[in-house]
Amino acid sequence: YEKALRILTTGVQEYPNSGEMWGNLAFCNYKLQKHDEALAAADKARSLLPNVATNDLYNKILNNEALSLPTQ
Repeated sequence: YEKALRILTTGVQEYPNSGEMWGNLAFCNYKLQKHDEALAAADKARSLLPNVATNDLYNKILNNEALSLPTQ
């Protein structure tokens, strides 16, 4: 997840309106237990993709429900 995080961090700088990229960044941060960063990226993804079905993950992260799940 560390390598993906580096790639996605660059990606959102180059494509700041990519909700998919922000969502993937949120997921990587979550898996690396960087919860504040995961929440910020999830919020950005949700704002860019308000009607996408995968927003369930983003909403769970935003509501802190996913933070108690195992990260493996």
